[in-house]
Amino acid sequence: MAFEKFIIQTKKNFPTASISTLGRLSLNEAAISAFGLQTKNFAELFYDSEKALIGIKFLNSETENSLKVQRRDNSGMFLSVKSFFKAYQIDYSTTYFCEVSQDEKDKDFLIINLNTKTERR
Repeated sequence: MAFEKFIIQTKKNFPTASISTLGRLSLNEAAISAFGLQTKNFAELFYDSEKALIGIKFLNSETENSLKVQRRDNSGMFLSVKSFFKAYQIDYSTTYFCEVSQDEKDKDFLIINLNTKTERR
């Protein structure tokens, strides 16, 4: 019988987005690696109010409505989006995590599902 190593499953292992009380939308290192975002420096935001989904279109260069992606060594990337949260009445009174996925047709478009919200402990 062969041994199988147990890998502790944490948010660090899975692509995860977080929304913070500072009005930041962050993606962890697992999301950056899984979705190939290492060279993306700008992003445009979208919102589907019926399904409570945030869309992020990552770009190589700046556009009229893009935001600069900010990075932190070994802890992912974030966007300061307090005005976006206010415009669409997205709660940021507590810090929480959400599942993030990649659009099937556009690999530079990520979808954050606010229905999968789990509060920070």
